[in-house]
Amino acid sequence: MDIAEQLVSTTVKLSTDAGVGTGFFYKMDESSKGDFKPVIVTNRHVFEDANNVVIMLTLVDKNSNDIVKRYNIFNLKGSVIYHPDPEIDLAVLPCPGIFQSLMSQGYSFKSVFLEKKLIPTSEQAKDISAIEDVYIIGYPNGYMDEVNNRPLVRKGITASDYKLDYNGEPKFLVDSAIYGGSSGSPVIIYNRDGFLDKDGNYNLGQPRVHFLGINSAVMIQNLEGEISEEDVPTAVGLTSRLPIGLGVIIKSNQLEAFEEFLPE
Repeated sequence: MDIAEQLVSTTVKLSTDAGVGTGFFYKMDESSKGDFKPVIVTNRHVFEDANNVVIMLTLVDKNSNDIVKRYNIFNLKGSVIYHPDPEIDLAVLPCPGIFQSLMSQGYSFKSVFLEKKLIPTSEQAKDISAIEDVYIIGYPNGYMDEVNNRPLVRKGITASDYKLDYNGEPKFLVDSAIYGGSSGSPVIIYNRDGFLDKDGNYNLGQPRVHFLGINSAVMIQNLEGEISEEDVPTAVGLTSRLPIGLGVIIKSNQLEAFEEFLPE
């Protein structure tokens, strides 16, 4: 499976009783032996008012056929872990039970996990330009390829420098169309054929993948012309306020804060 195929296999549509959001699979607390705790990552505001969630998983059955299977998760309030800082709009849902249950039925998984090694180190961040192309993977307005259980991919650019904390917070901005349902979408740098480093050298033929962050909010202009930062809505519908094409992205390194709160 090539890199692009892997990236579009990381996300899952979260259909809750409160709305629609995007989640993605992530390896939490991974050991040197390769063991890890599987979680679904999304925004705090996707789960806060929800009791139940439905996800659709692409699986491989005993006959090596791809199938899409509906999976219901109930009583979220006792299962979701929220970021210890209430100002950080992140939540994780530990999901080992999902995999254990389906594997016991003879299924294997086509889902791919994002992982810590894709988060830029301080040294790697030096090669990230103030202006970079980025990809946002998710379910804008709840849309997706229903038949093939695939998300949609949007392209944008960094509107603020990833290396800096925007307004002193662990965030950066992207210039891209952000719609309801995109809450929780991973934001990725993916250079298939090479990239420029900080010294201006082009690394030809060396793909680069960095997991930069998680989409959380969008800049909105109200009817009076004032601009504010608001959570990307989970309810799909019309709004009397105008998005100005700027998404607010929480840096992926904020996921480290969850590790001490995960169940053993």
